[in-house]
Amino acid sequence: MRLSIIVPVYKVEPYLRRCVDSILAQTFADFELILVDDDSPDGCPGICDEYAQLDNRVRVIHKPNGGVSDARNAGLDMAQGEYIGFVDSDDYIHPQMYELLIQAASKANADIAAADFVWVQDDEGDAGECYNQSVYDTMVVLRRADFIDHFYPKNRFLLRPEVWNKVYRKEIFDALRFPQGRIFEDAFLQLAILLKANIAVKLPVVGYYYRVRGNSIMRSQYSFQNAKDITDVCQNNLRYYKTLKKWDQVQYALEDYLNYFCRDKFAIYFYYPEHKHEFRKYERLFSKEFWCMIIARHICTMKKIVLIFLYIHPKTALRICRRYFGECLYGFMRG
Repeated sequence: MRLSIIVPVYKVEPYLRRCVDSILAQTFADFELILVDDDSPDGCPGICDEYAQLDNRVRVIHKPNGGVSDARNAGLDMAQGEYIGFVDSDDYIHPQMYELLIQAASKANADIAAADFVWVQDDEGDAGECYNQSVYDTMVVLRRADFIDHFYPKNRFLLRPEVWNKVYRKEIFDALRFPQGRIFEDAFLQLAILLKANIAVKLPVVGYYYRVRGNSIMRSQYSFQNAKDITDVCQNNLRYYKTLKKWDQVQYALEDYLNYFCRDKFAIYFYYPEHKHEFRKYERLFSKEFWCMIIARHICTMKKIVLIFLYIHPKTALRICRRYFGECLYGFMRG
């Protein structure tokens, strides 16, 4: 069997059939579909069992609720394919996505093959016409040195941390599992996954349609858990590049850390003050990198000014961000 597709299922009854139908309609047919019912309280368990009766490629796991990481891990424990793919149960995919990914992985002898994706608003309906629109003109082949020496800033968004628009050689996950209790579970594994790969390819096609829902985890109201998770991801990446003494990458990792920390500090101090006390732990950790950020040549002068004002007058720091980088810090994080 060439491919195992793992789909965690929880409270997605209005979307589940659209998701599963898009997988079963793949032009690449040599796969098993593992539906992991994470103790969903709606009609999803019955829908999963229904598909298992209709198509012998569908396997169902019913398990106690443990979150998306636990559900993916349960699917990995059962997977038998040469490659692993993940699909979120409220999203859907183009009929040719897995055919193109497997072909590309085989042709390049790649451990990872990725397609592009688009966001689809909940009320937009089918976005299949977006297929073949991509920011890349040709297939990009990346080797191990690219993962290490050019992750920041060149290749970071070529191989984004999301796992659901890719296929992975199964051996990558032999000793890896998704961390439980995290919101950014993909980001926590990103570097670990890349370090187990020798070759990765990025296809110039859009094959995955990520549904934006108002009540999804990633679109829900800002939470302190978000701040904790992204801080831990930034610290892990920074620690990794310091260990390797890849100093250019350290500086870019520092900028990444600064970007997210500013966003989180402003959110907590001005909109969610109930978390100020808890956040002080993360402020102390961040402060250890203050002088490294001040002297980092990859961080622009205006961001360094914002960094200084974070400590002496946060309101002024926020005004500077909005004045020079745009509302909601989006420009700050991209600039």
